[in-house]
Amino acid sequence: MSLAVVKSRALTGMEAPPVSVEVHLANGLPAFHIVGLAETEVKEARDRVRAAILTAGFDMPQRRITVSLAPADLPKESGRFDLPIALGILAASGQIPAPPLARYEFAGELSLTGELRPIRGALAMTFAVQRSAGDGGAFVLPYANADEAALVRDVAVYPAASLLEVCNHFRAADDALRLPRHRPSPAAAVTTYPDFADVKGQQRARRALEVAAAGGHSILLPCYITPMKAYSYIRFSSAEQAKGSSYERQRAACEKYCNENNIELAAGADYIFFDKGKSAYKGDHVGDKGQLARFLSLVKDGTIPAGSTLIVESLDRLGREHVKLALPRFMDLLNAGIKVVTLMDGITYDQDYTEMELIMSIFTMSRAYRESKGKADRIGGAWQKKREMARDIGTPIGGAVPMWLQHVRAPGIADPKQAIRDGKYIERGNRYRVVERIFQMAVAGHGKVAIAKALNADGVESFKGGNWGTSSVDKVLKNKAVMGFYQPMHNGKEAGEPIPGYFPVVVEPELFYEAQEALAGRRISKGTRQTADFQIWQGIAKCHTCYAAMHLVNKGKPPKGYRYLRCANSGKGACKSKLVRYDLSELVFRKLLSKLDALPLVQESSGRLEQERREVEGRLGEQRGALARHTKAAETYDNPAIYGLIVRTDEEIKRLTVRLDEIATALATKKITDAREFELKVDLTSFEGRARANALVKRLGITVTVAGGETPSFIAINGMKEWKLEVPEDMREELGSDVIVQQVPNALLQIVIDRGEPVIVPLNADQKEVVARQESYGKNSKGIDEWLRQKYGLYRSTSVTEPTDQVNLDSRSN
Repeated sequence: MSLAVVKSRALTGMEAPPVSVEVHLANGLPAFHIVGLAETEVKEARDRVRAAILTAGFDMPQRRITVSLAPADLPKESGRFDLPIALGILAASGQIPAPPLARYEFAGELSLTGELRPIRGALAMTFAVQRSAGDGGAFVLPYANADEAALVRDVAVYPAASLLEVCNHFRAADDALRLPRHRPSPAAAVTTYPDFADVKGQQRARRALEVAAAGGHSILLPCYITPMKAYSYIRFSSAEQAKGSSYERQRAACEKYCNENNIELAAGADYIFFDKGKSAYKGDHVGDKGQLARFLSLVKDGTIPAGSTLIVESLDRLGREHVKLALPRFMDLLNAGIKVVTLMDGITYDQDYTEMELIMSIFTMSRAYRESKGKADRIGGAWQKKREMARDIGTPIGGAVPMWLQHVRAPGIADPKQAIRDGKYIERGNRYRVVERIFQMAVAGHGKVAIAKALNADGVESFKGGNWGTSSVDKVLKNKAVMGFYQPMHNGKEAGEPIPGYFPVVVEPELFYEAQEALAGRRISKGTRQTADFQIWQGIAKCHTCYAAMHLVNKGKPPKGYRYLRCANSGKGACKSKLVRYDLSELVFRKLLSKLDALPLVQESSGRLEQERREVEGRLGEQRGALARHTKAAETYDNPAIYGLIVRTDEEIKRLTVRLDEIATALATKKITDAREFELKVDLTSFEGRARANALVKRLGITVTVAGGETPSFIAINGMKEWKLEVPEDMREELGSDVIVQQVPNALLQIVIDRGEPVIVPLNADQKEVVARQESYGKNSKGIDEWLRQKYGLYRSTSVTEPTDQVNLDSRSN
């Protein structure tokens, strides 16, 4: 049976109305729901019941459990329903017999161990059982409530200590194993006192005794009624007022009022309501961090009780918004029983306000709103004029400037405003090169953390002093002011399009957008791990079997051991895929690059086009973001200017898209047609070269699935397109594990195998830098002479030995 009904009772004063606990088990995902106007403590029964059932040795059904407490309109509180809910679940799941439950009523709170805890209202519930069932009523409840319930002699009371005892009562075949009926203890002798009603006269004394008894105190020490407190709210809107005595003036006036009227002023940090620099015209004081909003919430939840007093200097402290916003807030305070005292005019507003007082308050709020609006319009007009002059003729506004610049007023001009307008922006210290370095490092593939570490390691102080962090680096990288743009702002929001040519140009647009594209690529690929030997398959290679990431593992030095690609799950025993030689996989990576638009990795002539491509992609992403913002604004504001912005932005997106296609076509025509030439030229030996190649593949959205075994399989996937990558047989021997690429100290030449023939080629500047770095890492384990002897058959050693004769490559003549 998947349905069971158990009887219990709620408690409403001295009444105990009946409650049917209906339990239904249904198929589906395991769940436990309690419905029927249940209070929080009743809903918490889910955890108590589950633990008690398991502790008692029963099974908790792994099904969808619904418990209904009927009638639904009757409030249910406390844990008295724990026992009937647990019995209903056990009966519905067939773990105890259901029919015998119909004769009994149950109440009791369960502990996590299954123990039954006492409940309130046992006597009222037992009386209710007697009235409904007469002499045949039976009630099961905790032992602690047994004596109280047994006072109703016509009801059979069965106390129990735990859920298990109750279940055994219904599962037992022998009456001796059932719960015994509880008998009330013999009544103790009751001390009889004189009846207060027999006292004649002495009205005042009797009244004093009644008050003392009702209040729970002695006659000589009557109860102390806590007086209502007053609360001070202080606000000013400008930083200039903070320099003066605005706070002290308002606080002193408040304390004076409390002393004169014998009112206690609430003390403590929790009851200081002070909005510093919050605009009442904009509603900042009732925002998330506003102190007036905190006062209103304390009134709403009852922490500040009705009858309390709020003291303000004037009504405009409470708000300078439009009357339709300020008046309802003021009325809510009065209707909550809060008195509002305005010290400037000495008026007290309370629930008994007159119509004239209400009208005067509306006049005051309206005047405050008009004053603030007029001031805002004047200031806004002045700033609008400044922004127009900045846009039209590039007039400096002054004030805050980018951290790498400073504004210098024009000399010899007495009028300070004119001196600002005729001034100019110049470099602050030597910060231009710091800005350029940040962008160049970003383009090179370094993240914000790495850039900050490099600047701190070189002792470069941040623009605000101290060390660099990711946020300070990010502010420089995202600031278009480095390209000379000025973005006018109004109320914290962008006001119109950026003004070009306003600041000195520190970073060219090509470098700026190339950096944005590089950062976007890092976000998509979740960055790269900066190790000395960069893993080129990082974030690209996936297991063909389970699609987990392929990790690099080192099994020792050749010929006994190699480095391999291994499935991450295979290392945990969760996948049976086999290892893949890492050196062979690098040959496949070269083939992959030769099939992609990887020309910038090997051909300098396409560098300009690649740089322009990154710039266009950066601008395209920027315009798409602007289009999304304009479209969202159009949904809220019906303004023709917004629709004009949408049209212009959409046209710019189309233009940039066309240009991006043109650049892609131009790059395609410059591709190296000989794949073998590409594979020989691409740099996969230096850290920077491997990192650039890895970033390019990830930026193009390429994933490669790898299957190990005697013949490894590599399949590249880009969206719906797939193609198989193979290791060329003629390159396995030439570039495989027999090739040992090694640098010697102070090398100027390199040996390149071209179609089986060694060719000596001078090192370029980048390779020389790599050699210097590798030497600093201490990675020279073998000389090139040893490699030459092994390669061309002088002898083939099975272990790595130190060379006896060093090939001298220090001179170009050699």
